[in-house]
Amino acid sequence: MNLRGLNPRSDKGKAIKFSKYQWHPLWSYLFSAVHDEKGLITINSFARGAYENRGNKKFNNKQATRLSEILTEQEKLGYLRTFFRHQRWVLQETERELCQCKGIGCEACDFRGFRIPESKLYRFNLDDIHDLRDFLKDCGGFTFS
Repeated sequence: MNLRGLNPRSDKGKAIKFSKYQWHPLWSYLFSAVHDEKGLITINSFARGAYENRGNKKFNNKQATRLSEILTEQEKLGYLRTFFRHQRWVLQETERELCQCKGIGCEACDFRGFRIPESKLYRFNLDDIHDLRDFLKDCGGFTFS
C-alpha cells in the first residue's frame, strides 16, 4: 500500500510504502484504535484503505494529524506493545498447514509437504507503526496511491 502526502511538511511526509503483509495489520490496528472518534475512519474508508489501493479517499491534514496523535497516545498507554506481544504470541502458536500438494512435496512447501500459513506472513511491527505515525504527522493529509 502506498500513501502519498497531500501537503508534506518534510521528507517523511511525502510518501510511504508498505507491503500487504505490513499494511493490513497496521490499518486494522489503526481502525480499531480510532473507533471512538466519530467519522475519523468510516467503515467504507477502512475497507478502501485496507483492500483496494485506490486514491479516491483522501484524509485531510486534521484527520492525518489526529491519527498520528492517537498512535502516540496508544504507545504511551502501552497498548501498542501489548498488541504487538499478543500478535507475536498468536503467530508463534500457529501451526504449519498441509500444503496444496497434500504432503507429496512441491516448491510451495520446499518439498516438505507442509507450509507456513499466509496468516503468519502478516506482521505487526512497532517500527512500521513509528514510520506511519511520523508520516501522518508530516503529510498534510494523505491519499492511497
